[in-house]
Amino acid sequence: MIFETQSTHKMLAALSQASLIHIKGEYDEEAFNEAFMMHTTTSPSYPIVASVETAAAMLRGNPGKRLINRSVERALHFRKEVQRLREESDSWFFDIWQPPQVDEAECWHVAPGEQWHGFSDADANHMFLDPVKVTILTPGMDEQGNMSEEGIPAALVNRIEKHVIGIPSLS
Repeated sequence: MIFETQSTHKMLAALSQASLIHIKGEYDEEAFNEAFMMHTTTSPSYPIVASVETAAAMLRGNPGKRLINRSVERALHFRKEVQRLREESDSWFFDIWQPPQVDEAECWHVAPGEQWHGFSDADANHMFLDPVKVTILTPGMDEQGNMSEEGIPAALVNRIEKHVIGIPSLS
């Protein structure tokens, strides 16, 4: 069984704090519901629930498929356009965190041993880059604190994650 939560307010027309649980494969419904109820409220926000229902309705059927396909096509076009402008630039220009070739609209595999992503211990089967979520690379600091063209590299993020450094947040 594979399950994940999706923050619908980040990619769909849903209110903040709205999310969905996606389940793939066989599961024990009673055990799942018991675990779910330990992490939820008995007093849900009905506007949030309604926003999730609205977002789901927007994606139903062929209109929803067209909406998703158009989003993926536009993101792929944007990725290619940034790459083209970078290649034409005489000086520094933005870059995109993605595999070297992005010809097809697909979820790109973050495979172990590949250099583009910077994660040396990437999971061989479960890490993919969503083509709609575009990460723009900007200049910044490298691991030694020197200015770099690539900004904060994924290898640094990976190193921070391994040392469990927490970043405070006021959200």
